[in-house]
Amino acid sequence: MELLLILVLGLLYAGGVYLILRRSLVKLLLGIMLLGSATNILIFVLGLL
Repeated sequence: MELLLILVLGLLYAGGVYLILRRSLVKLLLGIMLLGSATNILIFVLGLL
């Protein structure tokens, strides 16, 4: 279970960074939202360990 959450976490961080590096303001905001979601999952995973 933790491995699946870690993989999802990595995908969310990668997608968030990719969107932040784009030029569009909407993509910047979506990237920040993805990074926020990834951080919440990181806190959840660390709580399980």
